[in-house]
Amino acid sequence: MKKVFLSLFIVVYLALSHHSVTTAIDCDGNLPDDEAQLKEYIAACETKVSELRTEKQSLTAAISLLNSKINLTQAQIRNTNAQISQLTEEIGTLSVVIDDLNNELDALTKVYLSRVREAYKNRHTNIALSLLSDSEQNFQSRLKYLETTHKRDQIIMHELESARINFDQQKTTKEEKQAEIESLKTTLESQKQVLGAQESQKQQLLTETQNNEKRYQQMLSDAQRQLAAFRRFVTDQGGASILSNQTSCDSWGCYYNQRDSQWGNQLIGLSSDSTMKEYGCLVTSMAIIASHYGKSLTPGQIAASSDPFWLNTAYMRQGQWTVNGVTMNRTRLGSSRSLIDSELESNRPVVVGIYGGPDHFIVIKSKVDGEYIMNDPFIENGKDVKFTDKYPLEAISAVDRVVVN
Repeated sequence: MKKVFLSLFIVVYLALSHHSVTTAIDCDGNLPDDEAQLKEYIAACETKVSELRTEKQSLTAAISLLNSKINLTQAQIRNTNAQISQLTEEIGTLSVVIDDLNNELDALTKVYLSRVREAYKNRHTNIALSLLSDSEQNFQSRLKYLETTHKRDQIIMHELESARINFDQQKTTKEEKQAEIESLKTTLESQKQVLGAQESQKQQLLTETQNNEKRYQQMLSDAQRQLAAFRRFVTDQGGASILSNQTSCDSWGCYYNQRDSQWGNQLIGLSSDSTMKEYGCLVTSMAIIASHYGKSLTPGQIAASSDPFWLNTAYMRQGQWTVNGVTMNRTRLGSSRSLIDSELESNRPVVVGIYGGPDHFIVIKSKVDGEYIMNDPFIENGKDVKFTDKYPLEAISAVDRVVVN
């Protein structure tokens, strides 16, 4: 009976032990220190992020997705730091090895040079002694000595060459690891920026929705409606092909085109399917306005940031955002042309939306002889074009003031 009980105890113990060892690591915010477990944690977070992206869009799902992204980025940061620490330790060890090899190389070089000098001084003497030896036995001894000396010199030369090769290899390895650290530091900085953007995005979402599902659904609807309007405009124009050499700058500022090859195929914000050439009219209009105020901020740089956009969409929020140290604040004034005139009289170009969505955004920069002059970011060479040459005045549906700091 005791044996049966003992056997059952062992089976249960082993089963529990196996369960504890093989328990899956969850993406729950508790970062493991162990390298292998950290990799499992990163994989778990990547899987969770992928799964959450396919769930029905809701505030709860959006927050869970952001939390998982934050957990993933934090794990990646820890992993990068661990790699940097490991490489730093390896470089320290290599430095010691290289110093030892350098000392060995110096010592062998001194020995070799000493042998060369000795051989040079004795070269005639050795020959003479060999020829003048008083006996065959002395001659053979001298010859054997010379052969031994030559072999020793060869050994020293071989050791010297081996030491040199080893020294060069270790030095190259150290330089490669140093370059890898610099690359990892760049990656780390990028990861920290991503983490900051994700945390800011989460806080912004909670603030804007006030943790209210109804408000979230309304904002989601607004984003979807605006992006559909952009798509409708592009379709009506016959599509969005890539253009070249569109950027043009003068004393007023710069004209940019959303379809320019520099950024036309670039995705906007954290979106997975919204490219600049199709959805980038507002992004490009904001860059045009920034240039008027002397700021160096391209459409591609704005699109590369997540700060101006709502969650993982290409929908640019009203209000304030900052990219590359440039802060922009866009406010909807209304839709009246008198608002455009008022802003232009105050030397403030405006971002104007046209058609119902608005379907498209352009920049009206001035009014000459009763005609609005615009920079249109979609049409080819759309700089300084009369608004009415392309669109009817009745198409104006939104007037936005943009403040740049």
